[in-house]
Amino acid sequence: GLQPSTTYAYTVSAFDASGNESAQSGAVTAVTHAPPPLHAHYIRAGAVGNNDGSDWHNAWTALPAVLVRGHTYYVADGEYPSYLFDDIESGTARIYIRKATQQDHGTDSGWDTPYGDGQAVWNNWTIDRGYYVFDGVTGSGLNGSSYGFHLKPTICPLSGTSGENSLAFFRYDTTSDSGMEFRHIFFEGCGNTNPNVCSYGIKSNAALAENFDSIISNNLFYGHAVNLVLYHWSNTLVEHNIFDSNWSGSVCHGEQTTFGYFSNNITYRYNIHRNSAVGGLAVHGTSGVNDVSNSNWKVYGN
Repeated sequence: GLQPSTTYAYTVSAFDASGNESAQSGAVTAVTHAPPPLHAHYIRAGAVGNNDGSDWHNAWTALPAVLVRGHTYYVADGEYPSYLFDDIESGTARIYIRKATQQDHGTDSGWDTPYGDGQAVWNNWTIDRGYYVFDGVTGSGLNGSSYGFHLKPTICPLSGTSGENSLAFFRYDTTSDSGMEFRHIFFEGCGNTNPNVCSYGIKSNAALAENFDSIISNNLFYGHAVNLVLYHWSNTLVEHNIFDSNWSGSVCHGEQTTFGYFSNNITYRYNIHRNSAVGGLAVHGTSGVNDVSNSNWKVYGN
């Protein structure tokens, strides 16, 4: 039989009444569906079933308050409330937040193609623990609507006379948030519409414990003062992202991406910086008695 998650090519020919065969048609390819993970759950805005996450009819209408390590949570198109990711870690067991598509949506029970041809949209993720994989599955280039996951502010311009707004925010504590993955996500900012409120796509802080073994890949960041802020991140891969149209002002100093304060063993490759204000990649340390170093970087192909 056919294997799951496999691309097959096929051609067609025809026979007439005398048994003569035509030439083969041009080859057409198709991809078989991926098998559902062993532990899969389903989230769909507007679902009207039992709200237990067991299939697409009975899907949860938002991510449940408690997620289970080692499980996969498929998310259909729709708008979802902001969420706090704070599930207790169990070694390196990950939680997978994955955009449902026609090719990969777990169970077929209750599935309908329009559930997987658009975006799942949030206003904010707050992250207190590590080992989460956020995968929008689809999306590339400057077309923000092509990305499976989309984070954007509730309203633009941002309100207020001071402060900051982060779409994916690692809170200021001593928790190590290692083992993170962000893939195929559109982090959309408001641009410089309120220069008194600093905006960030992903932000961690120097006060966090050191974070290891993370990946940020194939995302689009647009319109933040600093599109990516990672302090205390080591053994991290940042590749194939687009960082576009950051901004800077007297209150919010902008770079496209900012690292520092014991950020070691970083590979930063094949990223695109567009319309950069002030700077592209900044790496910060401190000076004085307790110098903070950043070592073993590989930066190429950008």
